Amino acid sequence: MKEYIKFKELLQTYNMADIAFIKSLLDASKIEYYVQGDNFLAVRPFVQAARIMVDNEKYNEAKELLKDYKGKFTSFS
Repeated sequence: MKEYIKFKELLQTYNMADIAFIKSLLDASKIEYYVQGDNFLAVRPFVQAARIMVDNEKYNEAKELLKDYKGKFTSFS
């Protein structure tokens, strides 16, 4: 494991289902990530989007992994 990881924002969403799906894809591909604000989103939806942050060195791989994914910005869209 790396000693220090620099993260880059992959995307933002208000949809908890998208977050769960994307996390499972990143886990399966062994891409380091964290989700900033997903717990806050569950308590106060639509105040601030959750931001999915991935290892900067794996950003292009993560972006390619999601290129055909048509997630929803919100749970209502």
